[in-house]
Amino acid sequence: MALSSSSSVSHDLCWKYDVFVSFRRIDTGKSFVSHLLRAFDQKSISTFVDAEEINRGDLTSVTVLEAVKQSRLSIVVFSENYASSRCCLDQLVQILECGHRMSHPLVPVFYGVDSSDVRRATGCFGEAFEKYDHQMNEAAHRWRAALTEATGSVGWDIKEYRNEAEPIKEIVQHVFDKLIHFSWSARLGKYDVFLNFRGEDTRKSFVSHLYKALSQKVINTYMDDEGLGKGNSLSELLKSIKESRVSIVVFSENYCSSSWCLKELVQILKCMDEQNQIVVPVFYEVDPSEVCKPEAFPKAEMEEVQSWTSALTRATNLTLPGWDSRNYE
Repeated sequence: MALSSSSSVSHDLCWKYDVFVSFRRIDTGKSFVSHLLRAFDQKSISTFVDAEEINRGDLTSVTVLEAVKQSRLSIVVFSENYASSRCCLDQLVQILECGHRMSHPLVPVFYGVDSSDVRRATGCFGEAFEKYDHQMNEAAHRWRAALTEATGSVGWDIKEYRNEAEPIKEIVQHVFDKLIHFSWSARLGKYDVFLNFRGEDTRKSFVSHLYKALSQKVINTYMDDEGLGKGNSLSELLKSIKESRVSIVVFSENYCSSSWCLKELVQILKCMDEQNQIVVPVFYEVDPSEVCKPEAFPKAEMEEVQSWTSALTRATNLTLPGWDSRNYE
């Protein structure tokens, strides 16, 4: 049962998934892990799980092991019956091998079990290994070593929280931050931030203050009147978007009346899809639901009008954090 969200934070060609989740379905499939997957989806973090295969005890399939390799990082949810699944243990070994060969972090989660029992293969984990030690000594040795190594990473013990919602929120944010770091490290952008905005609405007010604040934080920001002189072509702007790691899109009252703003937006979303550029929408004195106003579009061919409409709809509905200036004094 492979699950993947419609969009992904890690969209590099060599990564098919953001997160591989290893867990024991009978323990957490319909509770903790179900809620965790929903939270990942809300953050547009793509996941691979194979709970059905785990349940059948056949997780050594090439498909699943390849999914581990094609994921940015792995979350392993250790629970009471995790060690009773040889497939889960084989997954864990594969996850750690990926960590040895490439940058593939492992995030351990301890659900109803003590990390010391997992590390030493005692308690409920010890019961499973009594059988393994007699029947498959070589594999048992490999699994024990994997458990010891896995518990050496910083993780979450669910017993330490009042409810499951709290650690889920922390885990999702931790993963999101790691994925953003991977994205920024994966490519060298000429600029940290590209500012997309309607000059007549915000250039001398909000955007001016934003640009100054970014500069004070030594964030290399591209603002069209900073990098381009009069008479420069739109193609130079579009190139600058491709050379940026993040785009901040400031929607305002007259945004839709600028063909340059709209063309930039189309390019920004293309970069988000193709090179994992981060897009941050800001709504300056305008309701998100009122941003897309086709009647305000400049005259253009129908195909271009459709691309503008699609881009506006997508950008104003991104699940990543956005800001509405009307919510602040």
